[in-house]
Amino acid sequence: MTSSARMAARKGIVHARIWAAPRLERTGQTLENQVAPRMAAMLSAAARRIEPPPPRRRRRWPVLAAGLVTAAGLSATAAYLLKRRSAANAPEFSAPADATGTTMPTEVPSHLAASDANGRVRTG
Repeated sequence: MTSSARMAARKGIVHARIWAAPRLERTGQTLENQVAPRMAAMLSAAARRIEPPPPRRRRRWPVLAAGLVTAAGLSATAAYLLKRRSAANAPEFSAPADATGTTMPTEVPSHLAASDANGRVRTG
């Protein structure tokens, strides 16, 4: 009885395997062809949704250009103010024009009388 039960069990297992093998094969192909692409698409969509956006590249040339324009404006303003201040402090020479049409000072101011050609003041 034991040996016949063993033989019956083996036959049952073989029949179950014969019956299940084609069904498993068909199910595997169905999953591969229909479910797997959908799952892959869902996973890709989920990955795109949770991925952080790439950092934006900043363009630096507008900032550089604005800085250069500001520096040029400040330089021009400083040059204008220095010229204006030096013109206000400069002595005014008024002399009649001679026959050639050039103006020459006829009298040297007292604060310039004691200086030499390059503007150094002589003492004593």
